Amino acid sequence: MSKLFFIGDSITTGAWDEKGGWANRLIGQVMEMTMQAGFKEGAFYCMPYNLGVSGDTVVDILPRLADEIQCRIAPEDTHETIQIVYAIGVNDSVYMVEEDRPRFTDEEFRQNLQHLVKLSQQLTKHICFIGLPPVNDDLLNPIPWAPEKAYIAERVNRFENIIGQVCSENNLSFLPLFETWLQLPDWKDYLIDGVHPNSKGHELLAKQIGEFLINEKFKQQHSNL
Repeated sequence: MSKLFFIGDSITTGAWDEKGGWANRLIGQVMEMTMQAGFKEGAFYCMPYNLGVSGDTVVDILPRLADEIQCRIAPEDTHETIQIVYAIGVNDSVYMVEEDRPRFTDEEFRQNLQHLVKLSQQLTKHICFIGLPPVNDDLLNPIPWAPEKAYIAERVNRFENIIGQVCSENNLSFLPLFETWLQLPDWKDYLIDGVHPNSKGHELLAKQIGEFLINEKFKQQHSNL
């Protein structure tokens, strides 16, 4: 059986969507595809997992990655396909208001991403990254529930560009979101608190990420050939 892992932060976890968030919406779609394939030899067969953790940065993922993956795979199955989809970076972009410094500099974030990619490549060659939707500065500078910090759209955009650059350098697929969302005249209405999508936002993310991820190549990778 092949495995699909969505790894990220609270947006990946599904906050705040009564249907569980974009990743869980896609998990349902993948489950349905597996059931429709009928568990036949050579057919699509994939077990998806949501490994999002609220508040996580790239640095938080690094020490938990190997254990999270290895405890869910079958070492005896040498033909098992492992695919990792990362949706991470918005918490890395946070500015520490009281300390008047970024949580991570651009270069620190780039190095952390490179470390994550190298570690991931020890587990699988099937790795991709999702970009970062914009944030509403008016509501988040400072963050109401953490006033010592701030989300700033310009930094989120810059960190998404760094993710894209690291993906390009490592020949990994990448789905940018920041500019795509900004083109929506009502994009702020897709966010419940300025950073987390509401149900409408998660529905849009599920559509965008689903179109990026679930294609013929994906179906072939997760078939028992």
